[in-house]
Amino acid sequence: MSSAAGQFVRVVVEQKGVDEKLAFTSPDGKPLVESNLTDIIGAPESLSYEATAAVTYQLAIRGNGPANQSGAYEARLEIKASATAQNRKQITADALLNGARQLTEREAYTLPSIGREIEPESPHCLVQDLVQHR
Repeated sequence: MSSAAGQFVRVVVEQKGVDEKLAFTSPDGKPLVESNLTDIIGAPESLSYEATAAVTYQLAIRGNGPANQSGAYEARLEIKASATAQNRKQITADALLNGARQLTEREAYTLPSIGREIEPESPHCLVQDLVQHR
């Protein structure tokens, strides 16, 4: 898919019997943004992106589990010519939720802009710290 600067793209995947991981990737396969908000089969997985420049990207939907896992999913794609303030809030919320999820999977995480560790047992601290340091 190709996008213009400022274009908003959101995908919502309904997971049916399989856990999915989502990513928008550049043509060389590098992730622009990724999402794995839940391991709950049947729960929706979403990913939002605002293009900062004209870019060609791919939507990757991958199983997040054993190679022999089978199931289905349904994806809905929303594309807008420009992102609204509400869309940008959704992008921020998705990023914060994904960051909190990553914290629960690691032993500790250092916030680059703050330089202190957050323990994985308290992912809510990430949200509080980002709000306080903006």
